[in-house]
Amino acid sequence: MRTSLVPAIRPLVALVASAALVGSLAAPARAAATTDTDATGDAVTSSGSTSPNNQTADITSIAVTHGTSAVKVVVTLRDVDADNWNLVTAIRTPKSNYEVLLAKLSGTKYAVLSRKGTAITCKAMDTRIEDTPNTLYVYVPRSCLGRPASVRVGAVMTAKQGNTAVSDDARLNGALTSSGKPKLGPSVKAG
Repeated sequence: MRTSLVPAIRPLVALVASAALVGSLAAPARAAATTDTDATGDAVTSSGSTSPNNQTADITSIAVTHGTSAVKVVVTLRDVDADNWNLVTAIRTPKSNYEVLLAKLSGTKYAVLSRKGTAITCKAMDTRIEDTPNTLYVYVPRSCLGRPASVRVGAVMTAKQGNTAVSDDARLNGALTSSGKPKLGPSVKAG
């Protein structure tokens, strides 16, 4: 006697298909993200020698989140207590290059977004300095970046130590790029 398995499998197939559909509908949208650590004590002076005791310029990690509404960059340093420093965050999209300059000079914080070297207005851009846990936040709405499908991000922190500038690239250990611009990380797709 031959029996057909089709009638017995149909309810199982329907159950699996409906579970897959419910699972895909219930899952919230998640941002694509990447986090990289940087060596401690690898900041360098403008002459190229290391400055392991400079904690303000010393980046320890960079995290990039590319959400549906914004690109968020979190840079953690050993200590953000100096007054004269600047963080350059480079954001490359498939169509253009952007930089966010976040600086603290003589007690005043500055933030400027530029595209190809020209300052642009982005009213929704947000930057924050948090002394604990020594973190700098750069938040740029995707609308200010042309709503890119992906971004590559890098950062360089520079602080004044006496009469010397000390810098650290978040993605290089004990070195800077020959251009002085941040080394870019991997492509992070919008999530």
